[in-house]
Amino acid sequence: MNGDLYIAISVSHHEYFIREEDTLYCEVPINLSQAVLGTSITIKLIDDKKVNLKIIPGTGHGGVMRIKGEGMVILNSGGRRGDLHVKILVDIPKKLSGREKKLFEELAQIQGIEQNQGLKKLSYR
Repeated sequence: MNGDLYIAISVSHHEYFIREEDTLYCEVPINLSQAVLGTSITIKLIDDKKVNLKIIPGTGHGGVMRIKGEGMVILNSGGRRGDLHVKILVDIPKKLSGREKKLFEELAQIQGIEQNQGLKKLSYR
C-alpha cells in the first residue's frame, strides 16, 4: 500500500540542562563561603559522568564557566562534543544562626563597612 508516513517527535525538557544545538547550559548553586574562598565541586553531567569544577576565590553570582567538550555530540563530527556552560548562583542565606550573624558582623567591622554607603559612579561611562 502506498501512502505517506508521518512521524511526530517530541523532545522533553531536562530537569537540569538546557540545550542550544551542541551547547549545554546549567546552573550550580554554591554558598557564600565557597564563592569567597574558592572550592572544587563535582558536577554530574548529562551522560552521568562526573567532572570536577574549580571555583576560583571571589567568584560572583551569575559568573559563567565553560567546560570544553562536555556538551552534546556534534552531528557528523566523529564524536566531538560541544561545550557545557555552568552559571554560578551564589546562595545568600535568608536566615543566620546566632554564630553566623556574629561572624558576619565581625567581618563587617574588619572591612569597615558602614550601614549606608550611598551610590557608586557608573563604571561604563
